[in-house]
Amino acid sequence: MKRYTILSAIMLAASNLFAQNDTIGAVIQVENNYAPVVVKATKMGFTPQIEIASDHAPLNLIFSQKGEPFKRFVSQRNVKDVLPTQEMCLPGYARLGYGTGNNLDLKAAYRFSFGKRDRLTLFASMDGYNTDIDYNDEEWRSRFYTTEINADYTHNFDNLTLGVEADIKNSVFNYMQPIFYANNLRMPETTDKQNCGYYALLLKAASNTMGALSYKAYAGFTINNRKYSASIAENIGETRLRAGGTVRYELAHENLHNLGANIDIDGFIHNSALKPEDGPGIHDRYSDYALIRLNPFGNLRFGEWKGRLGIHADLVTANSPFLAVAPDIRIEGPLAQGISLYAAATGGRKAASFETLDILSPYWNYIPGVKQPATVYNLCDISAGVRTTIGALYTNIYAGFSYTIDDLMPTADAKTSILYTKFIQDNSRDIYIGIDAGYDFGGIVNVEGNIRYDRWGCSDNDDLLMYKPMLTAGIKARARIIEGLYANVGYTFTGYTSGNDDLKIEDKSYLEARISYRLHKQLNLFLQGNNLLDCEYELYPGCLAQGANAMVGASINF
Repeated sequence: MKRYTILSAIMLAASNLFAQNDTIGAVIQVENNYAPVVVKATKMGFTPQIEIASDHAPLNLIFSQKGEPFKRFVSQRNVKDVLPTQEMCLPGYARLGYGTGNNLDLKAAYRFSFGKRDRLTLFASMDGYNTDIDYNDEEWRSRFYTTEINADYTHNFDNLTLGVEADIKNSVFNYMQPIFYANNLRMPETTDKQNCGYYALLLKAASNTMGALSYKAYAGFTINNRKYSASIAENIGETRLRAGGTVRYELAHENLHNLGANIDIDGFIHNSALKPEDGPGIHDRYSDYALIRLNPFGNLRFGEWKGRLGIHADLVTANSPFLAVAPDIRIEGPLAQGISLYAAATGGRKAASFETLDILSPYWNYIPGVKQPATVYNLCDISAGVRTTIGALYTNIYAGFSYTIDDLMPTADAKTSILYTKFIQDNSRDIYIGIDAGYDFGGIVNVEGNIRYDRWGCSDNDDLLMYKPMLTAGIKARARIIEGLYANVGYTFTGYTSGNDDLKIEDKSYLEARISYRLHKQLNLFLQGNNLLDCEYELYPGCLAQGANAMVGASINF
């Protein structure tokens, strides 16, 4: 009880500080985790990493350096980002798609405005599939559906904006069901009813007047729970108490533009199912803890060169070393007309929370007797690159080095009949180099390509690196065939790192295509093909992806 009181007091104190994250307005894109570019909010194109300014303008070629840059054309897009970009500022948006593998893509949103000071945005989504997937010469009936409801309300006072956001999300899915596991685990009950719930409430505040001092703040909580894990049928849960924000002061100085600080405070509380009274020992029990992340910084300018000088100082109260320090240093400026140089040294600590594990793989599982994951500490990520823009040609060449302490590494492999994803932590290092390029052919055809090589290493066992991408390459194009008719095509290749014993995940070769037609200025039709090469690969560690499939649908603004 004393621990909960301390965590609640920390949350309450921080809630008086700082943040509003306004999802309506401008879209912020980050180049190489630096130099945020504010662009006019527009509808997302068929890949979420590239912003499309309009149907007639060329692509704004800003690339992501993530190892899996190609996502599904439709379902990965966020309607809350689409809303402010509609023609005629229409407040409503709806989309419905249905595919050959019982693939469903349903999105709907509406923005209510009550005068000039109040706004309410409602958003609902459901997507997923239910289809047969070939597995070890047998068919596995794979199912994964996610439903989400979100409400976001804001009120503008004269000097302050206040808001509240509520979010409910639920995923239902099944693990693979190899027959030879039937006598050892509770099958099929605990493999066919996976249920993950996410519930969040966030209070937000921000200054909305021009002045030297500005701030934004947030406070709230999230609840994550999981039912019917293969090794424990009880409902395991994690509550995250959240607070923090940013304060910034503008200086009338030629070189030092502003000083500021970010603070994020998280308290993690686990339910009794994660703290069993009996079992092999202390490793059964999850500890409650607080993670405090501090980031003081200053933004600098020297002529056309700009930079940031800061530091990450992260404190954690349990299950990890108390203090972790990392740099927050960035610089960018022109070398010549159309050529710019950038460099950065960043890092920081991340909680190994339910949310973090779900991003890596929703197929993870709580296993009694296995140690609670420690926080992931990126000691440094040092990178540098050169960007060029010559006419319609854009290039970005970069290289870097990253070192992470207690990196989370999946160990499950669907090909070896592992039922669910397990994680092991070890120190990892990555030396990487890459190039992105894009060209616009008169606004009629846009072509983009990227290639990146990662040389991974591990402290103790390189077999843990199986899911680390070694080579990622891809190309995508968008063409306007006639007025209102557009075609998109994308191909990506991912080659994975081999372990010491030549253990290796099968490489991924993925082809997708999409045709869309504007039937009316408010109505669009689309036909989409996914995994057209019918490649067998893992959607998540421990979960095979669908084969070739297609989807047809429509979207409407109203």
